[in-house]
Amino acid sequence: MESIQISDDTIRAFQNGNRSAFHEIYLATSSYIFNVVVKLTRNTQEAEDLAHDIYIKIYDARQKYNFSSQFTTWIYRIAVNHTLNQLKRNQTFLKKQNSSFFGVEKPKIISPIWNLQTQ
Repeated sequence: MESIQISDDTIRAFQNGNRSAFHEIYLATSSYIFNVVVKLTRNTQEAEDLAHDIYIKIYDARQKYNFSSQFTTWIYRIAVNHTLNQLKRNQTFLKKQNSSFFGVEKPKIISPIWNLQTQ
């Protein structure tokens, strides 16, 4: 993978709300973030949706970046954490969907063989 280079000046401008700096960061990192998310989701459509959410998170959290690690490491963690959280939410939703339909619990089917007592 090609190394992503983002200057500290661009990051500081981004932290101060400069939209062109944010656009520059997006252009430099979007394919990287998309590839990370695709590997986790195995779904390009879902990865596109999540990538948009991730850039909103990155923008909202821009003041929290403190230059103690590389900027790409910081956005990678945001991308992975957001994607894993979303996958967990989807899994929980699917479990709830399977256990109930519009709030009505599925009847439990008990096989007559289970009720036999062993002698």
